[in-house]
Amino acid sequence: MMTAIRASELRDSPDPKSSVRTVVYRTERSDTQRHPSWNTCDIEERRQLKMPPRFKLLSTTRIVVNIAVLVLTAVAFATPAAASASSTPRDLSTVVADQARGNTDAACHPNVYIYSRDNNRYVSAEIFYDGDDYGMLRARADAVGPWERFTVCFQDWYWTIQSQANDLFVSAELGYSDEDHAMLRARAGVIGPWERFTINVNGCGSGCTTIVSQANDRIVSAEMFYDDEDYGMLRARATAVGPWERFFVSL
Repeated sequence: MMTAIRASELRDSPDPKSSVRTVVYRTERSDTQRHPSWNTCDIEERRQLKMPPRFKLLSTTRIVVNIAVLVLTAVAFATPAAASASSTPRDLSTVVADQARGNTDAACHPNVYIYSRDNNRYVSAEIFYDGDDYGMLRARADAVGPWERFTVCFQDWYWTIQSQANDLFVSAELGYSDEDHAMLRARAGVIGPWERFTINVNGCGSGCTTIVSQANDRIVSAEMFYDDEDYGMLRARATAVGPWERFFVSL
């Protein structure tokens, strides 16, 4: 009958990896002869107890890797649906109404479009314009694209409107004169007096929204009588609500 090798013999072995395997084999034979009642499970448990630290680390690493793969797989499948839901365009009227009714805890709302009821066009930020017209807001698009998406945020007592095409805030250009006075442009990197607006929902009928610049207390109009590249320009210049100052849910 073979006897079990002592622990001291393991430490003196030149090849710890192969010695462990030999010891496990000899221990199994010796233990089963000494204790016939031990079954295979008992031997397997004893074998695991004799595993060196590096083999235990390898097993733990495999478990961690497997868990990471499962998590990444779940995220990969869930992300497209979540991204799709968050990128769906929403109209300004609904977003402001939800905020007013306390239906949302979010302060900021991305992928919001602004829709002029007078000409049935979406508001665009003209990113390809240059000079003092860069980022001009115009009611001129017949579909929602990158230039027609805005992030609107409620800051306790005012709203900000930020173009998602260039990540800049919309300003009312009070320094401009004549027909460009108070033009709305997506051009500011920080929020100041010209970037603060009051947005009133249902103030001009069901589903109707008006936008008021807090810098001059004027209502935003879409200039339908302007032509060419200025057609539909948004300006904070009206003192009363008419057809050009009404923004609705798209039809």
